[in-house]
Amino acid sequence: MLPCNFGQVTGTIVSEITQRKPGSQDKPFTITEFKLKVQGASDENPAIPFQAFNGLGDDIVKRYSQGDLVSLFYEPRNEVWETAEGEKRSALRLQVTQIPTTIRRGEKSKAKIAAGQQQELAV
Repeated sequence: MLPCNFGQVTGTIVSEITQRKPGSQDKPFTITEFKLKVQGASDENPAIPFQAFNGLGDDIVKRYSQGDLVSLFYEPRNEVWETAEGEKRSALRLQVTQIPTTIRRGEKSKAKIAAGQQQELAV
């Protein structure tokens, strides 16, 4: 069996899309976070948290909002850090690497259609 080092998922954004800027002035960067409910998943399955960085995260904030249906590529990333007390911790994060398909049903999309702007739908 091959290891899983990337994947693709389609689902609905079920949380607010938040963005934070933890970098210093020397190395500024942004982290965009949101939760996605996988399309076809039962109500018992929890939403999955995703992260995106820098330009890709900025695009997500501009283009999407809670309730939008999106398809995206991701890769797992293991974060390791040490607490102030010296205890080592780790967490598996899913990092968005690309959004190849746009299936927008949210308010931002409706506003664009109402304004007469052209909307591309790549499936």
